[in-house]
Amino acid sequence: MIDKNTNRNYMLDNLKAFLIFLVVFSHMLLTYKYDEINEYISIVKFIYVFHMPLFFMISGELSKKTNKKRIKIYVLLFFLMQVTFQLYDYYLYGSFSFFNIEYSSWFLLLLVLYRFIFSNNIIKKVFDYKYSVYITFVIVLLTGFIPTNLIVLRFFYFFVFFLIGYKVDNIIHKKHFILILPLIVFFTLMISSVSRLDLLMGDSYINYWEIIIRFIVICIDIILYYLLKIFIIDKKIPLITKVGYSSLYIYVLHRIPTLVLSDYLYIHKSYILISLIISVVICLVITYLSKYIKMFFQSKALYICIIILFVIYVLLYYSSHHYPL
Repeated sequence: MIDKNTNRNYMLDNLKAFLIFLVVFSHMLLTYKYDEINEYISIVKFIYVFHMPLFFMISGELSKKTNKKRIKIYVLLFFLMQVTFQLYDYYLYGSFSFFNIEYSSWFLLLLVLYRFIFSNNIIKKVFDYKYSVYITFVIVLLTGFIPTNLIVLRFFYFFVFFLIGYKVDNIIHKKHFILILPLIVFFTLMISSVSRLDLLMGDSYINYWEIIIRFIVICIDIILYYLLKIFIIDKKIPLITKVGYSSLYIYVLHRIPTLVLSDYLYIHKSYILISLIISVVICLVITYLSKYIKMFFQSKALYICIIILFVIYVLLYYSSHHYPL
């Protein structure tokens, strides 16, 4: 249901609330300090099968009317996240590289590129071709054989999900199709158990079997997206809908807290319960502050913040390389 006053799609907001919680929760479980002994990696892989692909399909669906102001916001938030992550890396490791797209800023970079592509009417007409989804699907499967930069691989991998969300309307209408959901969950569990985490994030193949895994993952995600659109309540739900509305703010602001907290708390015996509680708290706190965060993101204060952080980054970069200022 779309609210005529606010133009919000409540069903998509509720779905985004579910997905952004999984993003925060999986990042709490994906600790870097104890990466080699991560006992929760099976849960992380299960979430990674579908959480970002579904986010890109939602973004594609919401990009049918491209808002250039929105692209500008994404660019600014990308720079904010990227500089912040580089300063965080410098604090931990004493070195950094601005062009090393890591942690979570890659998502915003791809959104900028995808939305820019579909803001061009000539390029948009190319993807209006009725077989464009199938052709893109095949290209995505083939790019897995190319050992290139991970961001380039992710660009192609997640583009197929964005394109599907952009082009395909609801393809499942009947309520009894909800019976397929448990079967899809079962296949998701099975495919996550045999897949590498990096493969689920667009990495190139290390053997020929992985093209089959990628094919199955994409098919699962497409079916799951349209099943969840039936399953998710299509009306405003107190708090949950607002969490979905605030999902961009949560995405931008959650990563540093989860990086810090996961490293310090991981060895606790009740860590998975702690992670669930912290994930809920992070989502709720940022949602509660969303009114003020939105004002900040839409004001000149965001520019000032980015400039200050970038100046700090440049000064640290030059000092670490012993260049005279």
